[in-house]
Amino acid sequence: MEKYIRVRDGAKIFVKIMGNGDPLLLLHGNNDNLNYFEKQFIDFSKHYKLIAIDTRGHGKSDDIDPSFDFEDLSKDILDIMDYLEIEKANILGFSDGANLALTFAKNWPERVEKLILNSPNKNIGQIKLMPRILTYISYYFLKFTSRIFRSLKNYFYVYSLLFESVKIKEKDYKKMDFPVLIIAGASDVIYLDSFVKIANKFKKSELCIVEKQGHHIAKKSPEFYNKVILDFLGRDKIEEI
Repeated sequence: MEKYIRVRDGAKIFVKIMGNGDPLLLLHGNNDNLNYFEKQFIDFSKHYKLIAIDTRGHGKSDDIDPSFDFEDLSKDILDIMDYLEIEKANILGFSDGANLALTFAKNWPERVEKLILNSPNKNIGQIKLMPRILTYISYYFLKFTSRIFRSLKNYFYVYSLLFESVKIKEKDYKKMDFPVLIIAGASDVIYLDSFVKIANKFKKSELCIVEKQGHHIAKKSPEFYNKVILDFLGRDKIEEI
């Protein structure tokens, strides 16, 4: 089923819903759409009710406001869950989607069953040097061209989210008393020690670093990726690290 859901300010957010069972929300990365997870749809929907979301400014959803950050976008997720009458959900976020998932979990920990963060980065400083330089170059190029071509404005506003830091404090992690999986490639564009540090912030967490993979494990190694996530979600208990 595909549908638009109106959130608090009247914006329309596009969602695709598949399968049955406990809810599992999928949040894609920057300047992508819900089809990023197309190689997960079949496997995941056999076990869970999937709610794949085009986050605001992406895909078929309405454009983003230039002032929006992850805090604002997290309210869209809350509105979608409320509309669908979902009390608690498992949430999987990739890249900027992981940052959004982390922000949502910080704000409403009571609405999260399990959290999966695929290549999160709390700030742009956690991105390796060369990709970070290229990100800055692209940002200033887009900033200039979007002033000339109005059609690029939404793209620029979305791209600017790459420079947003996740607003989270030490005390916030203590409120998140649910299992957390951090998964990333050994050759990710984000420094690996960033994943170790964030894993150690949670009470209950696992860290999975996938050899010979980069930033896009879900696309490049879907069978392994799907198995790791389904195994994690299917487990009743998780050892503390």
